[in-house]
Amino acid sequence: MAIVNKPGAAGALGYREIAHSKPDGYTLGTMQYPDSAVLVAHKGKEAGFTYEDLVPIGSFTRTPDVFATREGAPFKTFQEFVAYAKQNPGKVTVSVPGEAHILAVVLMEQFYGVKVKTVLFKSGGEAYNTLLGGHVMTGMFLSSFAIGAKEKGIIPFALTGSQKMEKLADVPFFKDLGQDVPVDLMTVFCMPQGTPEPIAKKLASTFAELGKDAEFVEKVKGSGVGYDALLGGAMEKYYKEMNKTIAGIVEQNKDRFAQ
Repeated sequence: MAIVNKPGAAGALGYREIAHSKPDGYTLGTMQYPDSAVLVAHKGKEAGFTYEDLVPIGSFTRTPDVFATREGAPFKTFQEFVAYAKQNPGKVTVSVPGEAHILAVVLMEQFYGVKVKTVLFKSGGEAYNTLLGGHVMTGMFLSSFAIGAKEKGIIPFALTGSQKMEKLADVPFFKDLGQDVPVDLMTVFCMPQGTPEPIAKKLASTFAELGKDAEFVEKVKGSGVGYDALLGGAMEKYYKEMNKTIAGIVEQNKDRFAQ
């Protein structure tokens, strides 16, 4: 298997290559989800691909975002953050490493009645280090950055979604604090639209067997992400439903994604 990295344009270059590849089963891809869905909803034709162009095969990862602050912030608990943000709309800055994380922030705002200012960075490391350095008041980024971060002065407030992270067992989910923020970050294997059904079935079967491989499962779990196998029809249903939901959220909050 030859792995080809296609960075650029928030992942759009790689997604376009997958979408426009010959649908013969020899060219597969991975999409970072829901980043790809937000990209299509926000950019439309400019994205260069559509939801339908990428057919999901399955995913073995489901990792929550973490919403965190640092020592020295004017709030020490999530409840204090909510109170402060309501009294100071737009004053709280939040570092985010991508549009999927903006999605989590927007939902948090809606569900908890607050207004914050997102600051977009190119990577999770940049977003995390900006919070660590005290240049922003909070951050919303991949939960793996919060592992061991308390020793550095980072205070994790809440996790999105519902995927448990063993090393963050003491961090509550948003749903435990009153309102769920249902954003899970996933790496989804996909194929081009038009892949013949016999090939698609063979790929689905292969991925199903991979999910039963104990060594593979342990390697995924050991990589710092949450493990959850979502395959076949269940993956396709989730993909379609989430695409529709995300499109509606982005449409109602276009200004937040235009960064």
